[in-house]
Amino acid sequence: MLNYFTLLFILLTFNNIILLNEETLILLCFIVFSWLFNKNLGILLKNDLSDRSTKIKNLLKTSLKEVSISLNTAINTKHRFWDLFYNFERLTKHYLKFTYIVIDWLNDRNFKSTQSTFLKHLQFVSRIEIHTSKLLSLILIKKLKNVVLLKSFYSTKLENPYFTCSHKINVRQCIRFVKFS
Repeated sequence: MLNYFTLLFILLTFNNIILLNEETLILLCFIVFSWLFNKNLGILLKNDLSDRSTKIKNLLKTSLKEVSISLNTAINTKHRFWDLFYNFERLTKHYLKFTYIVIDWLNDRNFKSTQSTFLKHLQFVSRIEIHTSKLLSLILIKKLKNVVLLKSFYSTKLENPYFTCSHKINVRQCIRFVKFS
C-alpha cells in the first residue's frame, strides 16, 4: 500500500500537479508520521484511550449516584426539618392552650381561697393597726416624759444657761398665750 502512494506521489510531482516546496514537504512528512504512528502505536493508543474513557464513564456514573444520594438526603433532611418546624408550631399552640387552662384554674382557685381568707386578713390587719398606734403613742409619751425630765434636770440642777433661758422664753410665751385667749 505504501508503494502505491509513493508511486502516485512521484507521478503527480513530475506532472507538476503537486509542487515541491517547504510547506508541501512538511505536509508530506506529517502525513507519513501520522500514518506510521497509527500503524505502529494505534492499537495501543486505542486501548489506552478506551480504558481511560471507561474509567471516566464509571467515575461519572459513581459521582452521579453520589450526587443523587446526597440530593435525596438533603431533600429528606429538608422535609424532616419542615416537619419538625410544623410539629413545634403545633406544640406551641398546645402549650399555649395548656398554659391558659392552668392560669384560669389557678386564678379561680386563688380567687376562692383569697375570698374566704380576705375577711380574716382584714380583721388581723385592723387589730395590728390599733395595737401599733397604741404602742407608738406609749413610746412617744415615754420619750416626751424623759425629755421633760431631762430638761427640768438640766435647768434646775445643773443650771445650764441655755435651758434656763429656754425655760424663761417658754414661760413668757405661755403668759402671752393666756393673755390673748
